[in-house]
Amino acid sequence: MKRRRTLGFGSILLSVLAAGTLLGGGCSSGPAPVFTAGGPEELRLAEEIAFTILDEELAKDGRSARETFQITKVFVDDLSMAHTRVEQYENGVPVFGREAIVHLNPDGTLFTITDTIDRDVIRSPISTTPILSADEAIAAAVAITQGPTGSAPPPTVELGILDIAESKRAEPRLAYRVEIDRFLDNPEPEVPVVFIDAETGEELLRFDSINRATSSANTLYSGTVNFTTHAAAGVWYLGDTGRQLFTCTAAHNTDGSCKSIWSTNGSFTDTGKIRAAYDAHYASEKTFDYFKNVHNRNGVDDNYGPDKTTVSHTNIGAFTVLPNWGYGFNVALWKPPFAAFGDGYDGYFSPLVTIDSVAHEITHGVVDYTANLWPISEYGAIDESWADVFGAMVERSVYGENANTWTMLEQCITPGKGGDALRYFANPHAANFGQQLTADDDPDHYTERYTGANDNPPKDAYGIHHNNGIANKAFYLVAKGGDHHKGGTMADVGVPNGIGADKAAAIWYRALTTYMVQTSKFWEAREATRNAAKAMFGEGSTEHLAVTHAWGLVGVGQQVPSACSHSVCLEGDKLDLTCNSCTKKVCQTYPDCCNTQWTAACVTAAQTLCGKQCTTCSSGLFNGAGAGVVNVANDLQFGPSSSFTISMFAKLTSTVGQHLLVKGDNNTQEWSFTYSNGQIGFNRQGANVLAVYNTPIGEWHHYAATYANGVVKLYEDGTLKVTGNGTIGNSANTPLVIGNYPSTATGIVGEVDQITIFGKEVGPSDIASLAMRVKKPVAVGGVVADWLFDEQAGTTVADASGKGHSMNLGTVAWSPTCGIACPYTNDINGDGTKCVAYANCKEIKDAFPLAPDGKYYIDPDGPQGSALTQFVLCNMTEDGGGWTLAFNHGTTFDKTAPGVRNIDCFATSNCTSLAYSTVPIGFDLMLEVDDVPMIGNSQKMRSVIKGVNAQVIGKTLHDLANTPGNWTLEQPNNSNVTHTFYSGYTCASWVDYSNSIMCNTDQLVINDLMNGCGKPSFVIGSSQTTQCAGWPEEPNQDGFNYYPDYFRVWVR
Repeated sequence: MKRRRTLGFGSILLSVLAAGTLLGGGCSSGPAPVFTAGGPEELRLAEEIAFTILDEELAKDGRSARETFQITKVFVDDLSMAHTRVEQYENGVPVFGREAIVHLNPDGTLFTITDTIDRDVIRSPISTTPILSADEAIAAAVAITQGPTGSAPPPTVELGILDIAESKRAEPRLAYRVEIDRFLDNPEPEVPVVFIDAETGEELLRFDSINRATSSANTLYSGTVNFTTHAAAGVWYLGDTGRQLFTCTAAHNTDGSCKSIWSTNGSFTDTGKIRAAYDAHYASEKTFDYFKNVHNRNGVDDNYGPDKTTVSHTNIGAFTVLPNWGYGFNVALWKPPFAAFGDGYDGYFSPLVTIDSVAHEITHGVVDYTANLWPISEYGAIDESWADVFGAMVERSVYGENANTWTMLEQCITPGKGGDALRYFANPHAANFGQQLTADDDPDHYTERYTGANDNPPKDAYGIHHNNGIANKAFYLVAKGGDHHKGGTMADVGVPNGIGADKAAAIWYRALTTYMVQTSKFWEAREATRNAAKAMFGEGSTEHLAVTHAWGLVGVGQQVPSACSHSVCLEGDKLDLTCNSCTKKVCQTYPDCCNTQWTAACVTAAQTLCGKQCTTCSSGLFNGAGAGVVNVANDLQFGPSSSFTISMFAKLTSTVGQHLLVKGDNNTQEWSFTYSNGQIGFNRQGANVLAVYNTPIGEWHHYAATYANGVVKLYEDGTLKVTGNGTIGNSANTPLVIGNYPSTATGIVGEVDQITIFGKEVGPSDIASLAMRVKKPVAVGGVVADWLFDEQAGTTVADASGKGHSMNLGTVAWSPTCGIACPYTNDINGDGTKCVAYANCKEIKDAFPLAPDGKYYIDPDGPQGSALTQFVLCNMTEDGGGWTLAFNHGTTFDKTAPGVRNIDCFATSNCTSLAYSTVPIGFDLMLEVDDVPMIGNSQKMRSVIKGVNAQVIGKTLHDLANTPGNWTLEQPNNSNVTHTFYSGYTCASWVDYSNSIMCNTDQLVINDLMNGCGKPSFVIGSSQTTQCAGWPEEPNQDGFNYYPDYFRVWVR
């Protein structure tokens, strides 16, 4: 293998240290800490290392960190870890809400990167010159929000780039962020933030920046208490100069005015509404004490502020709490720089100054001064949840832990009615107050969340006071344990009663202050808490597992695989979190688990394996006789104007004519999916064949049929076989029959496995995903019924869709085989590692640790393994879209070598098997050639083959390149490179090469690997192992000879 000279992270740290920072002398046997107390030199070093890491991240896009980011904060925490937070900019204007945090270990090595950077803006910059002026944007925002500015300060405006899911435009737009302060002296205070398109003037996004939470208080909430006051000239005021807190009454105004509350004897005994101020003052002191004593935080901004007023008769600035806000306000709110609390109204609430209410609002302030989460959508739900969590924790610190710890505002909601609360940690569904947005309010699982998709505009800022139940439940599971109504329990990770509220709160606080950014969604919140637990307690610790599993139970990421608790997966007392490693060990110990099907021995030995149930596969065995009739509920209607899809696995064993699936009966057959004389067909009663194609028998295949607008499409194993036209029969209240149709003997002869009905036309890529079982039907959407045939006995097949369409079988035999091999059945490279399909980045991040280069790799030996066996670069979007690198194969590439970061390449000396990928039929393929003869002089060429399909099998890249319409040129990412690539579909010379590497692509043959994980696949490899030796060397540079070093294959 040729040598490369690159600057790796080890070199980065050494070079930064050598640049003038010397933190200590002498020798040590292990890595010496470079961060300790966080002095100026350490902060400068942290910044330098962070920007060097970010430079390498951006190098592939031709950008530098200094031109892309601006530092907002650098600090060293109590674990001696350094954190550098940056905001993204483009041509001098901010990219709203997009940040990164580089987290470094005490020795200066990379711990992880928190990242919401907008790479679309980096790769496809937009103009930052506005057409509208700032004044025009303000005028538009004022008009859109239809309200006065009143006596409040004038609107503020900032120009930037908006690219966020909630925007009305899908693409990045230059926009003005206009904030209009209508808070003071308004009966309904608001501070709308409106993003105005800087070109068109349209509204892109709007939300209220006030953090409101309906909450309650009772003038006797805490009984008789002692709190700190400030005495001056014989008068005591509700001021605390030590904590720098000041409580004054709004006196039912909403103009921000603040009237002192005082006593002439130090005893505050008023029994009127002013009494709410006593609770507010006491609660704010207890909130300050909690954050100080537990988390070492000095108030909201960690500097005894922010200040709004001064304590009466002092010049000491103070954080201010305003009870008695307005008349009859059922509201508590955070409006920087103060918190305000209404007195309640109309039996809904009493004064909203309970401990948890006040702490909730003050925590919003803490959020503002740390992660600064946007108060909208998932970010706002995370904000609300964290405020709930610390509202509960402050209350717990005052009253001790009890059942009321885990409810919100139970003391002040619906006065006179006991036993209720605003929100419930243990069971968010118990919430029964206010606006119901979903059938499951409040949601406690990500699949139950309110998205606003059916409301215009979305309610409650996309459900921030409802969806916070998801994160609340996750915190409760970590702290107290228990199970989830959708399945799973914290006992799975050895903590049936949780890890305790103290540890959970410590993790949640560090996650907020260290690992979260403005636009952290549920997934980023999960990662933040996992990183916090990892930093505090270690990877694979009980706490780390508990956090991971709790989020999995609420549907954010996967649960901790229970199989990895199997004895063969233990490393001392630490669980092996890498599913492939665990699978490998189980398979080596119990070979029965690695046959072409799960066996009874495997079920007994392994139970579940990495989250997948280890059960014996089964399928229904039909003999074509009437006894095999299956009658399904009559409410499945499919008329000529409907759209639907049939997906099924079958192994037909006879050429006799037979019906696979029929809607109707002998008299009213609406349509039938059939096999006859070697052909699969979709028919209508009366021998009206709408579509037909030839197929073999005696082997398992996936069959699919779609019907929409009179067009029938038939697929086999994910490939479109034929399209036909015609209408089906009118819908009638008749059964859907699987196996044959009533009173005839023309049913299926063979085996059937997993039949799924969709109430829509499923697209080609999803059909392919279903055929390969890389996507579950529920992920495709529109499932009407889903029968798995895994019962193995009995005469009923359950409907896995939950729609209740169970099958009632006649006489049927059960076969112990599957329509497709169960997971972990194909040993791709002979090392005992099984092929595992991952649907998206979330699943990869769940299963594999972050490598030192900040990427995730599928590698059975972990990211540091020296033998590269199988990996995938996680470069997809969270939902599985975008580009992802094909699985690469090799045995000699040393990915631990210093400076190796782009491990997603393949050395040209190993051409016998260049790339392996399990991808749907119908995709785009990109070939990238990367030559790096000198440091910092990368020359890359990317070209895309659009719409690759099944016809690529047996073709060469050269063939594909010369297929009109398939090959398009993309500009190289290095402005110094002037070469062209396949211009006019000819093989052009490339820079200094005497011949282009691509002139030899006739030897790179695309082969079919139908047995790869049981999925249609392709391999790009050389049919001659000597081909590499024939590639020309690049002229000598600095004493080294270079082949064109890497090329790689991408798919999407």
